[in-house]
Amino acid sequence: MAKVIAIGQPENEAERKAIAFLRDNLPDTYTLIHNFEILTPQRKYEIDIALIAPHSLFIIDVKHIVGAIDIYRRTWYPQGRGSYPSPLLKLHSHSKFIKGLITSTHSAQPDLRKLYSQPVILMTANTVVNDNSGADKDEIIRLGQECLTYFKGRAHIPSTFSSDIRRFHTLVEQAIVGRAAPRSGLPCFGDWQVEDELGAVPEQYTEYRAKKAFIGRRGGMARLRVYEVDIYGDAAEREKQELLITNAYRSLKNDARTSQYRRYS
Repeated sequence: MAKVIAIGQPENEAERKAIAFLRDNLPDTYTLIHNFEILTPQRKYEIDIALIAPHSLFIIDVKHIVGAIDIYRRTWYPQGRGSYPSPLLKLHSHSKFIKGLITSTHSAQPDLRKLYSQPVILMTANTVVNDNSGADKDEIIRLGQECLTYFKGRAHIPSTFSSDIRRFHTLVEQAIVGRAAPRSGLPCFGDWQVEDELGAVPEQYTEYRAKKAFIGRRGGMARLRVYEVDIYGDAAEREKQELLITNAYRSLKNDARTSQYRRYS
């Protein structure tokens, strides 16, 4: 049975199911650190599961998506729903940050730079993934024997990295737990309460699925695109950012109208 460190609590049934399955089916040489966030002056890094294995570190985002997903050029098109940027774009950024956090925390251990941090989307539904560009498919796995084989394997580790990090387990755990805090929960934007994070383009925007905070699902669901804006920039820079967001909003509205037309035509 794997060791579990609960920084926060699972936010949904999919996360609970994934954590319990990995705990019960991976050996005691594995450690799961789950449901935490790390704040920096620039941004917040939210992690579902960090899995410390004998050979590498896995940064895991748990998804429960029913049906099929078509992927074109790092954009996901789930069956019956609107498209959004690949969650792996943001997850790669998170994985890189966690690796940097570990190496900077233990800078006297230069061999830690050979630790490999692998981002993974863990699907808890029987999702059919059609990756037409091939950029995402190797980092999307399903809960069950498939993920156990993946997490025990070493094929994902480049030859320039170490495939045995057991001597660093305590240091990796200390670096993450020392900075981690329980997730502050799903955010609200105005009167919209977020239900799920869909995907993101790092340092540009994040997309969410949200409901009206005081009405719930009866008021309908919306897709929110939340941009990162430097509120301390000069007037010219703020005006430029506002123009980019306005153009993106118009494009998003046109895409929605096109999708609706296709759906009913």
